[in-house]
Amino acid sequence: MFIGRRRLIPAVLAATALLGLTRPAPGGAVPDESWRALEKWHGPSGPYVVITDSELFAAIDLDRPGLEKVKELAAAERYEQAYQAWGSYWASRQGPAWVSDPAGYPRAMKSSASWIIPVLNRQADRVVAREVEAGGYVAVPQGRFIDWAADNGKSEFIGFQYFFWLPPVARAYLFTGDVKYARAFQDVVCSWYDSLPRIERFDDVVWNSQLGASLRCVFFLEGYSLMRGSPAFTPELHAKILRVLLGHARYVKDVHMKEYTDWNGQNTGLAMLACTGSFLPEFREAPDWRATASRLAKLHIARNFHDDGGQKELCTQYHMTGLRDLGWAVRALRAAGDDSILSDPSLRAKFREAFRWPLKIAFGSGFTPALNSGVVDKEWIAFAAIGARLFDDPVLRWAVRSFAGPSYIPMQKGLNAWELDESCPAGVFPGRAGRPPDFKSHQREGPGV
Repeated sequence: MFIGRRRLIPAVLAATALLGLTRPAPGGAVPDESWRALEKWHGPSGPYVVITDSELFAAIDLDRPGLEKVKELAAAERYEQAYQAWGSYWASRQGPAWVSDPAGYPRAMKSSASWIIPVLNRQADRVVAREVEAGGYVAVPQGRFIDWAADNGKSEFIGFQYFFWLPPVARAYLFTGDVKYARAFQDVVCSWYDSLPRIERFDDVVWNSQLGASLRCVFFLEGYSLMRGSPAFTPELHAKILRVLLGHARYVKDVHMKEYTDWNGQNTGLAMLACTGSFLPEFREAPDWRATASRLAKLHIARNFHDDGGQKELCTQYHMTGLRDLGWAVRALRAAGDDSILSDPSLRAKFREAFRWPLKIAFGSGFTPALNSGVVDKEWIAFAAIGARLFDDPVLRWAVRSFAGPSYIPMQKGLNAWELDESCPAGVFPGRAGRPPDFKSHQREGPGV
């Protein structure tokens, strides 16, 4: 049957846009040189950016239960249908879910910290409206979402690409079930992926010595997990986000995980590997990612904190960063059945002291002082709640109940939306007693804080 030119070009667009490696042209698709330039990003594990359909499906263990249809369609090179089948599998997969229970989180927030919900929803609505700001960088709406390559030449553009502003979108979806948040998430991920050839400072912006790549992937994976049941997710999203998660994990593992370094950014990298390996065990490389993360997390907990629990830089901001990243890793690995970090008595004791340390320097009001690049804040209470659950610690339970009262919003240099989980709000430890600490705060002469 003859297909006219006006119908042929849209067909070519649909067939080639999914992969993102070719561009349409009259008469058919031709290789896109801008994508070819990114083929240089590869290493021992395989390609990091330019990953074909066949390479992507080869990286997935399609013999796992539930992937029978995906395997059949991928073998027949019916890739768009294979991604659609993956989407059905992903939406119905029972677990592992995420470090925070997708059902427990909104229940706990609505019952114990309802005042935070409108704040998160407003931030999510700004993303839906394409009003995105980060550290002074204001994104420019363009095309499907924004102009991701609008580089102002400053470090704030790099920080914007960390995606700290994205987590409220998934939270708002859990609170409301509104499909607009899942659609916005899809537009963010897919348009960002499509922009990769246009980002000039690729190494600085996309990889950022593992830091940017790792944070971005954790936030992508979190949204992909928490909104997995949304009908808004299409084969295009599955094709692009799986490429990002696979390629970025390969890059971080190959380049930055060969040996321990005392830079706290390695914590972020190992956290990403732990999360990707735990919550996407379908990737054949997932066991290696988890083992790498576990090995290095143990070294960081042992070496990065002083005996009193303080992080070696004695900065409240980077202390919380260590709790965030290593907390991600410990909880993700535990979800995958690896609890070897907290099963080690010495590591367990040291990590617990790290969660208690902010209480040791807190003012009577619950605020911690501005040490080094940190600011006066109460963000640590969100982490105290995570520690209370990890260690079944009555002192940390007492701290949460004492300082996370009505109107508490965890802030340091922005809303700590990504760390709030079902254990955070005060009063969500029914039947579990709290106990004041037996140590004194360094900020007061009296007992406790």
